[in-house]
Amino acid sequence: MTTLVRFLIVALLLVLGMTAQAQVIFTETFDFSNDGGLVDCALLKTWSPYYPQAYTNLGTPNWITGTTSEFTAPVLVETGALTYSGYALSGAGKKVYLPSSDSARQTARRQFAPQTGKVYYAMMVNIKEMFQLGTPYNGVLVDVGRQDLNGTTIACVNSSTSSSGIRGLLVFLRADTTGGVNASKLLAGVSYRRDDPATAFSTKLLDTLQTNLMIVCTDPATATSKLWVNPDLSGPEPAPDAVCVNANGAESLALIYFSIYQRSEGPSGWIGGLRVGTSWGIVTNNSDLPMVETFDYKLGALCDNLANLNAASPYYPLAANNVSGGLWINGSTSTNDDPLLIDSIALDYPDYALSGVGKKVWCPNLPSNTSNNRASRKFSPVTGKVYYSALINLPNVNDLSSSTSSNGEYLMGVYPNSSFSSAAGRGLLAFRSSPTAGKYVVGVRASNAVAPGWVPKDLDTASTQLVVIGYQLSTGLAEIWVNPPISSTIPTPDGTSSLGTTETNTDIGRFGIYQRGDKPHAYVGGIQVDTAWMLKTTTGIREAKAYGPTTFQLLGNYPNPFNPSTQIQFSVAQTGRATLQVFNLLGQVVATLFDDEALSGKIYEISFSGAGHSSGLYLARLESGREVRVRKMILMK
Repeated sequence: MTTLVRFLIVALLLVLGMTAQAQVIFTETFDFSNDGGLVDCALLKTWSPYYPQAYTNLGTPNWITGTTSEFTAPVLVETGALTYSGYALSGAGKKVYLPSSDSARQTARRQFAPQTGKVYYAMMVNIKEMFQLGTPYNGVLVDVGRQDLNGTTIACVNSSTSSSGIRGLLVFLRADTTGGVNASKLLAGVSYRRDDPATAFSTKLLDTLQTNLMIVCTDPATATSKLWVNPDLSGPEPAPDAVCVNANGAESLALIYFSIYQRSEGPSGWIGGLRVGTSWGIVTNNSDLPMVETFDYKLGALCDNLANLNAASPYYPLAANNVSGGLWINGSTSTNDDPLLIDSIALDYPDYALSGVGKKVWCPNLPSNTSNNRASRKFSPVTGKVYYSALINLPNVNDLSSSTSSNGEYLMGVYPNSSFSSAAGRGLLAFRSSPTAGKYVVGVRASNAVAPGWVPKDLDTASTQLVVIGYQLSTGLAEIWVNPPISSTIPTPDGTSSLGTTETNTDIGRFGIYQRGDKPHAYVGGIQVDTAWMLKTTTGIREAKAYGPTTFQLLGNYPNPFNPSTQIQFSVAQTGRATLQVFNLLGQVVATLFDDEALSGKIYEISFSGAGHSSGLYLARLESGREVRVRKMILMK
């Protein structure tokens, strides 16, 4: 290919890439190293109950203050994440507290690349108290001298730093009911502009101290803002709960900021798990898998362990305890020395979808410790056959049981939804030393009461291994694959173990990391649980549920920027051959991710790994029939 031809291809791709493509603009879990002011608190009044802030401007440089006069109520980062079942950022990071105040409050904003099309934002919201939230009566607000008739804003997007540029406001109002005031309920609403007379409210009555999921879409081209309150996340974009259409009509402006924007009047409460993007699917970003765990929490104990952690342990005290926000719970009941700890760097395995994503768990073992250290996470119960895949790394074989051990020691498995007892474990991953010096082997135990099926493969310490285990509830059969080919075809298992009887449990709904007293030192990362073989192809294709006819779309990749891997989603309008390729800026094809028949009615998700590629801009190009879409991806190492 000549230089001129390559230049023309790149130019064409860049032109095509100028069209609006679905993408994640940014994700924010507020997982900063300290608690305190999200943005600069230099103007916080000295008599404020929140003065002084030990840590101010935690969010710099991404977050900046939007307040230019003194205030009494700052935007505060607090330990403990919000949770909302089914939302991708449930339990991640920390939360932001917005306290009530009789006078001025602080605002905070984060800038993003200018967006001339729709912008969606999703976040969890928990209103603590309805301070000055007004008392509407049959739709007419009482105490108008203290209240904004259009509700009290807590978040919005902006086209500029001035109040005139505010768009897509998420607002709250005390609920009214037929015949009187409901003092204990509130409503969520949406405005297109600040103080928009067309502000619209959902009819869903909400409780205080309850976490709700709010999604707002703002479209300047139609001067419309939409709101979804606790929507169904399992399918495509549902009908909104409220729509505000501004009377001034369409605008040709670019949205460039997200703002935490509390008016002087309003409730106190928390927000968390913020995601801003350009499509419904990118913002909600929910996997079809029962569980995906990348341990992307701050460093510290995975779950509450201080109650059982020996005060003489070198891991005591833990400054950051239960960093998963309660998603993982402690199963240890006796004093132990070894907590399960979040470590900083993710495990890597070529072409595995979760390679290099998030962090890893460190499972230490002090020589004198004989107690059990364990943690579990619940997921939606599944029946039939369940698979789980995980990355493991054992740094020292000296901690393993003898190569002649009949049972070895197990590290993880799946459990019935209601139990995390040792007897209830199924599909347990077991270890023992190899007869070959410096090596180890793994196996699977259908339960801790039956013998393992050992895999005749010597594994190296300090090398990361990919393990897949399948367990069939109806038969009690467990299977194991060690470093299998990543293929849509299920290979022959490397080992099996059976209960020898029909299984009595009706479902599986819990994943456990269960280290016995003679366990090895171990790292664990990149866990997936599924009801089907999850290593779909060499490109990691997952086919989402079918929802009827779809359009031809390159839905975008997440994360973006990425390192080392990213997920790309696409759909086609008509069943037919489709090709998805990745180009560098020289016009060279660096990867062909899909070249096969694609079915209308499905959303395909494919993993692209940047391993072996240099940092920079890459172009994903989807072609089917006469249609072409291109999007930009940034690899940052």
